[in-house]
Amino acid sequence: MDRPTTLTATARDAGGRPLPGRTVQLERGGGRLWTRVGTLTTVADGTATLPTRLPTPSTTYRAILMPAAAGDVAYASAPRTVTAPPAPTTTTLTAPASVVDERTVRLDIASSTTADGAGAGVAVPARVTVERRLGNGAWTPAATVQLSTAGTGSFTFAPRVTASYRVTTPAGAFWTGSVSSPRTITNLPPGTVVHLPAGSPQPRSMAAQPRATTAGVGAVVGAISSAQWARMSGISWHSGCPVGRSGLRTVDVNYWAFDGYRRRGRLVVNARAVKQYVAAFTGLYNARVPIRRIYPSETFGYAKASHGANDYLAMQSDNTSAFNCRWVTGRPGVNSPHSTGYAVDINTFENPYHTVKDGWLPNTWWPARSFGLIAWRSQSAVVVSIMRRSGFAWTYGTQDSQHFDVRR
Repeated sequence: MDRPTTLTATARDAGGRPLPGRTVQLERGGGRLWTRVGTLTTVADGTATLPTRLPTPSTTYRAILMPAAAGDVAYASAPRTVTAPPAPTTTTLTAPASVVDERTVRLDIASSTTADGAGAGVAVPARVTVERRLGNGAWTPAATVQLSTAGTGSFTFAPRVTASYRVTTPAGAFWTGSVSSPRTITNLPPGTVVHLPAGSPQPRSMAAQPRATTAGVGAVVGAISSAQWARMSGISWHSGCPVGRSGLRTVDVNYWAFDGYRRRGRLVVNARAVKQYVAAFTGLYNARVPIRRIYPSETFGYAKASHGANDYLAMQSDNTSAFNCRWVTGRPGVNSPHSTGYAVDINTFENPYHTVKDGWLPNTWWPARSFGLIAWRSQSAVVVSIMRRSGFAWTYGTQDSQHFDVRR
């Protein structure tokens, strides 16, 4: 960017009379280094003008009155420095008010001068910074965008959270810096948000699991890593369990959470039942069955009453999980089917379990109620049908509606 200006040279004789029709050479530079920028002819009042553009904010010029005839000499004016003060700028940001999670949005950016001696609306081809702010936090850089010679540019990205954005134009040689007004983009869930019946109890709250980043269910099967084994040992697995580390696998899956977002959880399962688990959770995902959360059972710590990971706390937290080397809840000393990794409990808070000792766990509100895809009470329910097609049995029916066993 440069700045427009007009140079005027005036030629007069010793008596102050105008010298029309004379050749004037305009030069830019300083000291002994001068560069010609134009050759002009004076008009009736002895002036000659040259519209030009300042290459720098402070530029020195001089005028040379060329000889009128052979033997005459040239006369140089005193140098004059032309200074262009930085022009104020305006930066604008155009953005949508919302975006569905995992989809892209485009920020449109423009920067121009506002008002100066050269007029308004001159494009500012700066490299601008897109900044982001979460809630009332600090503004942090998110990207840089090189604006075109028209002073415009855009930035396309997929925001995963609700945030505010603004654009900062840095000060340049000919312009001052400016900041756009902020724009908030609300991140919306791609799925349906679950609204449970009025008066229904609430499970124990936990941190939401990470958002999914892969398409579909994105099932990934892996051996039990050293880190995973360390977390399990002494909690969901202990000496004497019917299956060891080599007989277990992790199955990481995407699922539709109650908040309408796609999230990613982890199951620990028997290595010989991987096919059935992947099929089941693929079916649940494709049917958009909402699942509250899928944490490995050791997440809930050891419980003496469970002789393994705390099943009571897991149910109160509405957790979906598979392997847990523990006793049958409410029946001390009796190994649970989960001890083998061939059983899974799904949406445990809305699908309670009945014990002779303790009655309904984890609540007494849900046993007599079904609700959409979340709480099932019949063989024809969508979840029961998906699990059956995937190789599972709804072993205990409505007495333990959360529970499914791999058919062997």
